[in-house]
Amino acid sequence: MLNEKFDRLVGFFEGEIVVDFSLFSVLECPNGRPAQDVYRETLDLFAYGETLGARAGWVAEHHFSDYGTLGGPAVFLSALAARTQKLRLGAAISVLPFHDPIRVAEDYAVVDLISGGRLDFGVGRGYQPKEFAGFGIDMAEARGRFLESLDIIQQAWREGRVDYQGEFYRFDDLLFRPPPVQSPIPTYVASVSPETFDMVRTWGYGIMGSLLTNSVGQLGPRLTEFRDGLPEASRWAKPIPVMTPVYVGETMDSAFEESLAEFTWYWETVGKLLPAKGEVLDKSYAYFQKLGERTGGDADIPRAMSRWPVGDVDHVAAYLTDLCRRTTADEIICFASIGAMPYAKAAANVERIAGEVMPKVRAALAEDSPLEAQPA
Repeated sequence: MLNEKFDRLVGFFEGEIVVDFSLFSVLECPNGRPAQDVYRETLDLFAYGETLGARAGWVAEHHFSDYGTLGGPAVFLSALAARTQKLRLGAAISVLPFHDPIRVAEDYAVVDLISGGRLDFGVGRGYQPKEFAGFGIDMAEARGRFLESLDIIQQAWREGRVDYQGEFYRFDDLLFRPPPVQSPIPTYVASVSPETFDMVRTWGYGIMGSLLTNSVGQLGPRLTEFRDGLPEASRWAKPIPVMTPVYVGETMDSAFEESLAEFTWYWETVGKLLPAKGEVLDKSYAYFQKLGERTGGDADIPRAMSRWPVGDVDHVAAYLTDLCRRTTADEIICFASIGAMPYAKAAANVERIAGEVMPKVRAALAEDSPLEAQPA
């Protein structure tokens, strides 16, 4: 991790932005696809991605639906650690309000330990009403539980003991074991709603953006402001990752035709899980309710796909270059197997991303200085 930070800082002072690509999955199981096949193929895809230069493999936590079947990302990341040598192992995200924070800290410390210090820890408070109902947790408590859990986890990793008295969690001077390798473990907060950006800046953690829930126009000013607020000497030391679906075809038409079924399943499925219009929720979830109104069975799927980097090599490269310039993102987390694409299709997609798209993105950004890459 120290070498990576050094390389990024050298790139900054030499007038270059180091841009990486990573891979992402929610381990979805559509249309009766066996979970065993999906999990095996995702492990294979991430391990293959490492050989093509992927920085990290990120997985999400979800419950009670085929949209996302991985309830414990730490388990999957431990298996991925055994399959890889350098690949960073990312949780995107661990939903903290659903769990005992001590258990979360223990499980992810083990991932960091057995991988030799390769964990990237992404966290969030969750957004799906069915998940909260399933665990019997009031969504109005999500932010409070999230903040306390994050404090406890960081204290455990930092100090090796936990002594905490909060509204939701109380622990009396507990010994914490095992200690993680990294100190600190890189921690990222998933930022979807606008107010999250302001909070994360004061906490000192990294931030993650997503084009599943925001547009480039929405993310650009927020992430640029976030980056600008960091100390100049370390402004480019930690990546700002942005996750987006990516599909690269031989032509524009073939890209849409080949991936339409998977995008359609994804879009229609997630629309049923977001907060519904008129559902009474804490006001902090208003953004998710508006998002839910724009998804579902009545959505124009090709139009939605056009908002993301779906197309031929030149189109996707131009899109991602613009994304980096407007948001200061320097890690593109590619949802390259959306809808649980069959392995052969997903692997071909990753090959085009790694071998054809990313060289064009890096070449275009090499002409920019870090300051020029930011929007005026």
